[in-house]
Amino acid sequence: MATAHDTTPSGITAAGSTPGDTAFPETMRAAVRYRYGGPDVVTTESVPTPAPGPGEVLIKVRAAG
Repeated sequence: MATAHDTTPSGITAAGSTPGDTAFPETMRAAVRYRYGGPDVVTTESVPTPAPGPGEVLIKVRAAG
């Protein structure tokens, strides 16, 4: 069941976050592959967190599954 989230003048605040919770870590875990193939060629690595370019946004994912 969907629930409503609080909003702030600057936008929507996600459940479990605070309006000032915008900091990103310097590194992130990423799924990478260095050659063509199936799921067996995909690994996870620590990589630098990208900076969004003009017209882009960076989204913090707290959970996925």
